[in-house]
Amino acid sequence: IIQKFPLQDSTATHGSSAIIPLTDNKLLFFWTENEKLFLVNYEGSNYYNKRVLIENIFSKYNYKILSVLKTNTNRIILVYTDNTATLRSIISIFSDDEGISWSNPNFITSTTEDYGYMNPSLSQTKDGTIWLLFNQSRNLYSIKSNDYGINWNSQKLFENSSYAGSLISDNTNQYYLFYTKGNYNQDTSYIYYKISSDSGNTWQNSNKISPINSQDFSPCAFFTKTGEIKLLFVKKYINLDEYIFNFPYPYENLDYELCYITSSNNCSTWSKPKKFTKYAGFDYLSNLTFYNDIPFVTFLSTRTISEINGDLNKPQIWFGILDHSADKITPPVIQKTNTIPVLPRGDTSTTFTAMVYDNELMNVQLIYSLNGIKQEPISMNDQGLNGDKLANDSIYSFRFNNFDLLDQVEYYIKASDISKNITRTKKYNIDFLFPNSQKYYNFDINNFKLPINN
Repeated sequence: IIQKFPLQDSTATHGSSAIIPLTDNKLLFFWTENEKLFLVNYEGSNYYNKRVLIENIFSKYNYKILSVLKTNTNRIILVYTDNTATLRSIISIFSDDEGISWSNPNFITSTTEDYGYMNPSLSQTKDGTIWLLFNQSRNLYSIKSNDYGINWNSQKLFENSSYAGSLISDNTNQYYLFYTKGNYNQDTSYIYYKISSDSGNTWQNSNKISPINSQDFSPCAFFTKTGEIKLLFVKKYINLDEYIFNFPYPYENLDYELCYITSSNNCSTWSKPKKFTKYAGFDYLSNLTFYNDIPFVTFLSTRTISEINGDLNKPQIWFGILDHSADKITPPVIQKTNTIPVLPRGDTSTTFTAMVYDNELMNVQLIYSLNGIKQEPISMNDQGLNGDKLANDSIYSFRFNNFDLLDQVEYYIKASDISKNITRTKKYNIDFLFPNSQKYYNFDINNFKLPINN
């Protein structure tokens, strides 16, 4: 199954990650954590020899800054974005002994732009050429190496107003380039492809893969052993008609999924998207490494953040094998909680609400204590009953009519799915101090007491 990487610090800021296979079913796992690049060996279920590979790296959970490639000579090449006060640089290193020792850093190119070099993508074509694609100024560039990463030529513009490229070749050395082109005014982004029959010297016209009004980005392509092209990408669901699960389109653009499509006729037609991840929140910043017909995927996910506004709980690294690993650890997403009225009173009814998403949701419960005494959990509903305004809108509600003057309530919301994945919010406190006639309330939000006097 898709699983969480166990060695990461849950309070740290994580960015890119990648997996490289070694001999004898061993793996190398790379990941960034608080501006350091770590490396660990992985065999079976055992991790060993964790070490820091790079001390200063641009580690942000919004940007891909790492790419790793195992060549046909078993050399491991790694490129990353360096982090200095004045420069962003793409640097390469390589190892010929399965990550035990590494070459000196090789500065490939530099810029003064703050986010100048993002989305690096390494690949090797059938003729042995090493390709590096990357972004600069929202344009897509390429750099080549003909000696397995020792020397690199000058950068070349590939596509204007494009980013996040992926380059592969077939057995006839025909090249296929995949990339993202966005329209920031319309909040859309599409994946395109183009083909070269002369080793990348000239290219055919580009073709759009994504349907209209999409937000698809970060393509990663590879050929299977049967000659099919599989394309992994991040899809942001912005259109109710294309949403796969049977619950309403999430508010505030909540849902990012890793999806993939397949072509068996050299990009002429594509299958419908299949989901690699099925979590209703954020799955993004994916990295795919393909070796010996095994596509390893790493990505960031907010599925381990159980508390609303839980800034101390950063997105975590997860990994699996495309078209093989099942996504079963998909806890419900609780996006918002509220009370109606916002400042509850001791003389009127109070409705508790929670916006909850999950494709296999089992129940949503209000867990509360009244005046310090724990009460039986309350099942909240989305059926238009007992305070729920609209059925099947993913807003779960329950209305109380019996709170009295001076009552004190401590509560949180818990959501469970049929696989027993659980998400809960932080605890909230309400003091029902005065009835409406005196127009004075004391409402406790996040441990701040707010006296309101109308």
